[in-house]
Amino acid sequence: MIDKTIMDTTIHDLEKLGCGLETIRERHIIGVNIPKEMDYIPVRKYLQAGCSANKWDYEESCLCHTYDVA
Repeated sequence: MIDKTIMDTTIHDLEKLGCGLETIRERHIIGVNIPKEMDYIPVRKYLQAGCSANKWDYEESCLCHTYDVA
């Protein structure tokens, strides 16, 4: 189960990056909408850092952004 503080901090951080969010708190799910004109790289780095720290897992879907996978 994810810690409430982690979820609240994650929501705050993603909103600060400019993302739109939908949450299902009971299931600990955050849906992230990244506008097409927004730079995806900072968001992806944030998500990867949290995943590497075992705070969460994430999946990319309907990706219209391009980025270097390096």
